[in-house]
Formats: sequence, C-alpha cells, structure tokens
Amino acid sequence: AVETLGAVRIIETDKTGTLTQNKINAVKVITADGEEFEIEGDGYQPQGIFFDKNKKIVEAGRKPELLHLLKAGILASNATIGINNNEILGDTTEGALLVAGLRANLNISELKEGEKRIYEIPFSSVRKMMSVVVQIDGTSDYFLYAKGAPEVILPKCLASTPGVEAGEADARRMAASGLRPLALAFKKVSKNEVKKALEENILPE
Repeated sequence: AVETLGAVRIIETDKTGTLTQNKINAVKVITADGEEFEIEGDGYQPQGIFFDKNKKIVEAGRKPELLHLLKAGILASNATIGINNNEILGDTTEGALLVAGLRANLNISELKEGEKRIYEIPFSSVRKMMSVVVQIDGTSDYFLYAKGAPEVILPKCLASTPGVEAGEADARRMAASGLRPLALAFKKVSKNEVKKALEENILPE
C-alpha cells in the first residue's frame, strides 16, 4: 500500500471539512418521511443553523422526525466532546453526530442519562453497523438504536420497498456529491428480546 501511494502524483478530494479543518461534520440529513435538511456550523462548535431544501432556516425543535434521527445518532455513539468543544474524543464520525445533535439543542448528558445503554454490539467490517439497546429511565421500555452502512440498515427497516429504494437512492446521491452517507434507525424491543440479547448475544434485527 505504501509503495502504491508513493506512485500517486495528484490527489483531489475533500470530505466535509476533513482536509480544510481536519474535522468531520454532518452537513445533510434526510429523514424517513423524506424531508431534507442542511446543517451549517463552525468546526465542533455547538452553534449551528438548519435549513430545509428551499434554503429556509428551520427550527430543529419543531421537526420531530429530525430530532428522532439526531437522538439516535447520539445514543448509538461512544464518542465524547472535549473541553471547550474543540476536540472529539473517540471516533470522529460519531463525534460529528454529537455535534449535529447539539446544534439542534439536544442535551447529550440528559439523553444518555434518561436512556441508559444496557447492551452493545460494536461496529465490525462484517456487520457494517453498530447496535445498542437502551432502557428508558424508570420504565420497562427498551429501544434498539443502530447506525451503519445504508445498504445494510435500510433493508432491515419496516419501510415499504419504494421507501427503501428511495433511501438507497438518497445515499447514492450523497456519495456522488462527495459526502459519506450513514443510515440511522431505531425500534422498540420487548423485554424478552432484551433478555435473549443478554443471554445469547443475539440482537433483534
């Protein structure tokens, strides 16, 4: 690989701030209902602006589907944001999800305290996804959150075939424009499914 790299003469690339700032940011979000948003912000600072597809500023707090998606990104991440919001501790992609949540005024500490993680299957090159199970504080309700490659996550969702195809088309469109697409999903799971996961190391799909 090093020998091959040595033969490279020209590299032209950019990845949402990776080269220009050495920071990755979530800059576009498409929800399950087809709404599309863009996010602008500086580095890892928690201040940011959300725009709809018509370039109009929107209040993220008034968009439930958007908030659910950003919440899933936070709960399915292991990264943390360092002091003064100037560095990511952990995976930078997960850090970008945390920053996107902060820009929507989500409280990361409150979310993780209110929905405590009880089980995790880490990302692997085989599964191409990472899954966690959380328990809603003070209840017997459990939720599964997952993030990973769109071609793996989308077919597992309880969406109609056209919905899955639309999501895959959106992912291809993002990739073609130089972005790195990532799918996020969540579902409620039963106590028996959680018990099976803990005992047999098998999560529901």
